[in-house]
Amino acid sequence: MADIHIFSHPHIPDVMIFDITGDLTADQFLSTKVKHYGNPNVVHCLWDFTKGSIHHISTHEFKLVLSSIMPTQRNRHGVCTAMVFPVISDFGLGRMYLSFAQVMDIRITYYICRAREEADIWLRATHKPTSEPSENQRLRQKSC
Repeated sequence: MADIHIFSHPHIPDVMIFDITGDLTADQFLSTKVKHYGNPNVVHCLWDFTKGSIHHISTHEFKLVLSSIMPTQRNRHGVCTAMVFPVISDFGLGRMYLSFAQVMDIRITYYICRAREEADIWLRATHKPTSEPSENQRLRQKSC
């Protein structure tokens, strides 16, 4: 089980940081996402797994997490989430999560990377006040 420290980004407005220490379980991932992604004050997110891991979450559980946040995202546009995975196996799982999000048409633009600095740069460049994205913006879900 992981410790999840949640706080506002000190340098980027409207970004909530989820700092993970230890092995995140599917139940923790799901309950944290449902609670915070349904909050209109949480616009953009940075999930930092520098000291954590998602390797105990199955593909079925990833899909369940995404299905559970779908209703909270219907009326939210321009939401960005960066996920930092320095360990190669977690990075691969993060890319799989991104693929599921794309197939399920989740209205969040994800960026999967290996370093916190990359995530900060992307969030500064990408996040905008919530507004309806163009089709190209919505489909431009990236990974590094």
